[in-house]
Amino acid sequence: MSKYHLRPARTVSTMSDILIEADNFERDNHELPTRYRMMFKDPPGADIGMMGLTNIHFQHGPTAMVGRNGVSEESLIAILIDRLESHQKGFYSCDENNRALLGLHEAWTALRDRTKDRESRGVEGFEKR
Repeated sequence: MSKYHLRPARTVSTMSDILIEADNFERDNHELPTRYRMMFKDPPGADIGMMGLTNIHFQHGPTAMVGRNGVSEESLIAILIDRLESHQKGFYSCDENNRALLGLHEAWTALRDRTKDRESRGVEGFEKR
């Protein structure tokens, strides 16, 4: 029997014409979201039948045990950093983007520090603390 149990999708966020839901797997008595669906009205304001859909699949399980099967948090943050840095070089440059970049850089650094610590202890890629 698998350690992971699929649980019903839950709403993560709603923003005007965008709905974000997460599929959760229960693991060791806590939820572990591995796939997010972002549904959006296209064009904005369209009726519910005009929905677009984007899926984000996160890594599910340790890479050394199951291989790569999804995006990591670090990769997704790197994409957001790149996009906001591009905005800052053009028309969309603003103080709010700069503040967001500072937070994203801090988050990315914290996650990389965690990975380096796990690598130094020989537990990276495994279900070990």
